[in-house]
Amino acid sequence: MESDREPCVLVVEDEFLVALLVEEALIEAGFRVLGPAVSLDKAMELAGSDRVDAALLDIELCDGNEVYPAADILAEHDVPFAFISSQPHEFIEPRFIARPVLQKPFKDKEVQALAAKLVR
Repeated sequence: MESDREPCVLVVEDEFLVALLVEEALIEAGFRVLGPAVSLDKAMELAGSDRVDAALLDIELCDGNEVYPAADILAEHDVPFAFISSQPHEFIEPRFIARPVLQKPFKDKEVQALAAKLVR
């Protein structure tokens, strides 16, 4: 991450209101937001961006896909990420079980703290 700019957080979330809340919370905390991506294709495209410092990912997307292929791209690029989901933690794919998970519903401060932790 470049030190002369605000960290950029990729948001992958297909629910409009949730995406808006996450985006507003991040901007309020001084982050730049990339996205929100609502489809797996867009999530994968943005995950490969060199502008991404961290990512917050919803697991189930509106196009019927899960976000895991985008998570794989982020992991390959050593970009820290966490999941924001209503799914129980035990339903996360085993290879990602150690990743942080913020359960829906959440508070703005929880999103901000999680993003700050990821970009450290």
